[in-house]
Amino acid sequence: MPHFHIILALSPSTVSTSFWGWPFAVSIGGVLVFIGLLLEKMTDKEWYRNLDDLRARKVKAAWGWRLLMLGILVEIGIGFAIAVKDEIDAPLNRPIKTVSAYARILVKGDKYVHSPSFDEHWNAGLGFIVGTNLNGSNVLFSLSAEKSDVQMINILGTVAQNRTDLEFDIAFHQNHPPMAGNFLSDAGYGKPARSFDGVKSLALSMPQLGALVGSNFPTNAEVLAGDVLVTVNSSLTWEFDIPPQKQKFGQITSKRIMNAQGKTEVQVMPVSVIDHTGQHVGFFDGK
Repeated sequence: MPHFHIILALSPSTVSTSFWGWPFAVSIGGVLVFIGLLLEKMTDKEWYRNLDDLRARKVKAAWGWRLLMLGILVEIGIGFAIAVKDEIDAPLNRPIKTVSAYARILVKGDKYVHSPSFDEHWNAGLGFIVGTNLNGSNVLFSLSAEKSDVQMINILGTVAQNRTDLEFDIAFHQNHPPMAGNFLSDAGYGKPARSFDGVKSLALSMPQLGALVGSNFPTNAEVLAGDVLVTVNSSLTWEFDIPPQKQKFGQITSKRIMNAQGKTEVQVMPVSVIDHTGQHVGFFDGK
């Protein structure tokens, strides 16, 4: 009996060129199964006219079985291909192409209302860190901001508080001149977006926050709270909290840990501070 081979070549490029690509590909397997079952049914009889009729029926039955098996294999293969394609196209598996972030930082103020006052060269850096310690090689992504990206809002407190706190809203972007310091590389560019699931810490570096008093800004501004919302590929978001701390050496940090009770807790991440020349200038611990 001669053997015939049917080769069915389907690639993502051929089946995804239109809306009907994948449905058509899946239907091929179903058609083959239908034909195979039909051939087997046609050969299902208890008597035959002669020996040639018997042989012909057996040939049809053999081809019916082959088409049935081929159809099943095609359906399995197409199903697997669709599953792979869906996994690749899942937003969390797409490569990181764009990253932006919005930071809100609440700083303890005094009993006065202040006007914003930022130097024209004001800039800031934000680093997203994999793990809970900064080691110089685990900054997944770094962003920057400049004077036009920061706003200051006076938050009036209660009569009992007798003070006006200051909220700083900062929009961080890619492609701004990075601030000299620790956040100069974007190791996460091109990695799957789910890489941000591994980010447990962040570090902000910027001039001292607070209201201008005389001709100087206060040192060790007291950060009451804050949060950072990062957007990846224009659709995926992650949020990070900023714990209370005192801004020192221009640093504000945060790390997310699991405490002894098994609950998530946000703490200050201690870091060594270096200047633009690479010289060590101090140690930041938020105190």
